[in-house]
Amino acid sequence: MGGCVAFLWASLVVLWASSYPAHSEISTALFRKFEGKQIATNIIAEGSFPKSPRKGKLECSSFCHNSQGCQCFNLGKAAPYHCQLLSFKKGDTVSASSDYDLFISVNAKVRPVDTGNGGPWGSWHEWAYCLPGSYMNSLKIKFDSYNGAGLATDDFGITHLQMFCTYPNGSEANEMIVGVNDVIPPGEWEPIQVCPEGTWLRSWMQSVTPSLGSDDDDALNNIVFICSSDSNGRSDQDGLRLTGTGDSRYSKSAAVKCPFSTVPCGVRTRVEVYQGSGDDSAVNHVQFTCCFIDV
Repeated sequence: MGGCVAFLWASLVVLWASSYPAHSEISTALFRKFEGKQIATNIIAEGSFPKSPRKGKLECSSFCHNSQGCQCFNLGKAAPYHCQLLSFKKGDTVSASSDYDLFISVNAKVRPVDTGNGGPWGSWHEWAYCLPGSYMNSLKIKFDSYNGAGLATDDFGITHLQMFCTYPNGSEANEMIVGVNDVIPPGEWEPIQVCPEGTWLRSWMQSVTPSLGSDDDDALNNIVFICSSDSNGRSDQDGLRLTGTGDSRYSKSAAVKCPFSTVPCGVRTRVEVYQGSGDDSAVNHVQFTCCFIDV
């Protein structure tokens, strides 16, 4: 049955390709072309347009634009103009291809992107976003440093992140503070950490205190960002490494990076509510949304 459905769908795609619906004309401007590039993971649908006078571009872009979850597509360079719709997720990598070109939606957003090693306590707060067309290029961290085992001082670790958003022309957009919101926790704001002009936060790693039982848990204790080395988030090379909190008690996670041609534009935190006379761990985990950038 599945094979019959797939055959029928493929036939409909080819039939549709010969009719060229008028609404497809508006969809090509929504995608940025990357010649000789391809993403080979997270393919959600496929089709071919062998009779297309436009080499499949209008048909495949409209196919993606009208398919739930599609944010980009690979399009074959030669007939039958094979089209692969892609969901665009964390971990997707772009490789060189002699057979395909890659098209990414100018409105593409990848979320959540995280390191996968967050602490176990708390609940997720709402997402906070940069203004449209702006991206994160600097931050401040409020940090209650660790003073030793035991609950005599109840250290909180990272309690807040302040993220600063900037437009590609260098003008300021907005800023947001995320983290603890039910008490004024102890700790100090670290100095602002800024990526060089024309670059963005691109990848990050974090360290989290494991559960210490009856000793003092402080969960997220360090997050270190690495700036992009270019203005578009397309280079595989790392840029400037920022300092984080300086806490080195535990090893950091592997670095996680926004996918090709995206940089952070949104953030949310997992936060434990205030425990009163109990053990507070404040921010346990951080996730980001990565937005397409083309400057």
